[in-house]
Amino acid sequence: MKYYYLDESGDLGFNNKSSKFFVIAIVTANGANALKKRVNKNTAILLGKGWPADEEIKGNSLWISPRRPRIPKQISDNRISYISKTIKYLCEGDITVNYIVFRKSRISPHLKRADNAYIYNYFSYLLLCEMHKKELLKTDINFTVDMRSKETHKQMPFNGYIQTRLATDLDYPHEMVIKHCDSSQVKGLQAVDFLCWSIFRKYEHGDDQFYNLLKPKLFAVKRWYV
Repeated sequence: MKYYYLDESGDLGFNNKSSKFFVIAIVTANGANALKKRVNKNTAILLGKGWPADEEIKGNSLWISPRRPRIPKQISDNRISYISKTIKYLCEGDITVNYIVFRKSRISPHLKRADNAYIYNYFSYLLLCEMHKKELLKTDINFTVDMRSKETHKQMPFNGYIQTRLATDLDYPHEMVIKHCDSSQVKGLQAVDFLCWSIFRKYEHGDDQFYNLLKPKLFAVKRWYV
C-alpha cells in the first residue's frame, strides 16, 4: 500500500484580491510513518526556539512570521533558512512530489460561477491522471486530504467523484481509501503543506528559491495554461 497526502495552495476566488494560480500537490510515501520522523524533528527544533506550541508550523506561517508578534525574532529573522532546511530534510526521504498548477483566468465562465467543488475535484482528478501515466497508481492507496482543502458540494462529493473517475476512466482495479483529516493531526499533511506552498510561490510570486530545493523529487507535473 502507498500513502498519498494532498494539499492545495492559492484560492478559488475570482476577484481582484484572489490568487492568479491554484496549486494542488500530492506527496507519496511508502509507509504511514515515512514522513512522521522528519516532521517531528523539524517541529521540535522550532518549538525549542520558542514557536508557540498551540500553532501549527506551516510554510506560509513561517514566511509571514516577521508580522506575527507571537513568533520569536530569532525564528522570523532566519525564516528562509528554516524553510529551506525543512524542505531539504523532507526531500531526503523516499517520497515523490506531484502537482498540478492552473491559471484561474483561463477557467470557463460557467465553471467560475459553479461551486468551487467542481473545479477542485476536476483538477485533483487531472493530477491523478498524470500520476497514472507515470505508473504511480499500481497498488492500494491510503489517500489523506487536508480537511480544510475539502471544497465540497452536496451533489459533488470529492471521494465519490475521484473513486468513480479512476474506476471508469482509468480502469483502476485497486482499493483507494480516502480520508479527510485535520493537518495538525497528520504529519504527512504537514509535510505536503510546505512543499505545496513552495510550488505556489514559484508561480504566484516568481520566487523559486524553495521550489528548486524540491525539484529532485518532482515526478508527475501538469501545468494548465501556465
